[in-house]
Amino acid sequence: MNQFRIVFGSIQEIEQFVRITTGLQGDVSVVAGDQFQDGKAILGLLSLGLHRPLQVAYTGTNEEFDVFFQSVAPYCA
Repeated sequence: MNQFRIVFGSIQEIEQFVRITTGLQGDVSVVAGDQFQDGKAILGLLSLGLHRPLQVAYTGTNEEFDVFFQSVAPYCA
């Protein structure tokens, strides 16, 4: 499992994140405090709010993670 922190500054960033994650074969989870959401579900991510540090956990291949991380690097905290 690979983990990193992320912050969304707009709804459009969340939409783009979900577009990226839905193309992955691995699982993506996003955690904020005691809230745990599927990283491929836009409504769940919207419920976590904007401008808040979130923990992203990816379970899948390292090769796919490298591509995923590069794609979402602009949102990393």
